[in-house]
Amino acid sequence: MSESNESEAAHTKRRNAIAGALTALMVGISGFALAAQLSRDEDKEFSAAREPDLVQILDSLDARRERIRAEIEDLQERQRALDSDTQGSEAALEEAEKRAGDLAILAGTVGAKGPGLSIVIESDTKHPTPELLVDTVAELRGAGAEAMQISDNNGASARIVTSTYFAAVGEGLDVDGITLSGPYTLTVIGDPPTMQAALSIPGGIVDTVRRGGSKISIDAHDEVNVSATRPPTHPSHAQPTD
Repeated sequence: MSESNESEAAHTKRRNAIAGALTALMVGISGFALAAQLSRDEDKEFSAAREPDLVQILDSLDARRERIRAEIEDLQERQRALDSDTQGSEAALEEAEKRAGDLAILAGTVGAKGPGLSIVIESDTKHPTPELLVDTVAELRGAGAEAMQISDNNGASARIVTSTYFAAVGEGLDVDGITLSGPYTLTVIGDPPTMQAALSIPGGIVDTVRRGGSKISIDAHDEVNVSATRPPTHPSHAQPTD
């Protein structure tokens, strides 16, 4: 959370505390004032007051009581409004933080975990082509994949985002400047049955891989980890609109 958000939250809490204290103080003062007034009236006026005077005193006390009650209700309404504003601000802040987290996952700047697939593509003779991997990634995205990475048996890995490129290099692949060698493992977060069905349709990715002389295995998991990340990028020209 930024310093400005922390300052705003602290200010809101102080404002709520002050409003609550004022409400309690007003209630206490009101009760004390009524008790003191009744005591003074009883001691000094009631014993010698005529009936019309007593009626006037009671009317005055009733009016004062209603005025104080209205003031208390007004303070309580302000307290509720402050509480509502606080809840609204907190909800907005939570939504903003969630949105920022979602965007960070899509941009690949943070790791992610969730249900998904582990897809291994390997070949003894011919390596998968960049075009095949591009098609595989596109098929997975179309099936709702939310986060992906590709890795090899040497521990190298690359996060796959919308701008990721694949290029053949020697006996391996260049993925966004990271060199990988087969076999390749795609770790994908999304709905496992949906993604697996998309890859396995007749004439789809699984058939294409096998026709090209490679092997492919797909395993569903309750939780997979996409740990590879990319450094954040900042636009040079584009600016957000209001």
